[in-house]
Amino acid sequence: MQAPLEAVKERVKTRYLGRGGIHAVGMRRGQNMICVYVSAPGNSEREHLLKEIEEIVAPFRLLVVTEEPPSLK
Repeated sequence: MQAPLEAVKERVKTRYLGRGGIHAVGMRRGQNMICVYVSAPGNSEREHLLKEIEEIVAPFRLLVVTEEPPSLK
């Protein structure tokens, strides 16, 4: 059985990856935190999605990291 944090990460990944500039979903077990990686700049759709995600991950914390997605060179 998956740990609750891992299950929440998978739920967020399945539902939100690729939407609103979200290009990765991770977790930090030691901090009980879900990490969502987004590209800049943000928009109103993203803000709405992040509020939804914050509700889904509760009682865990949400960390939003703004960075460009990795590229293959």
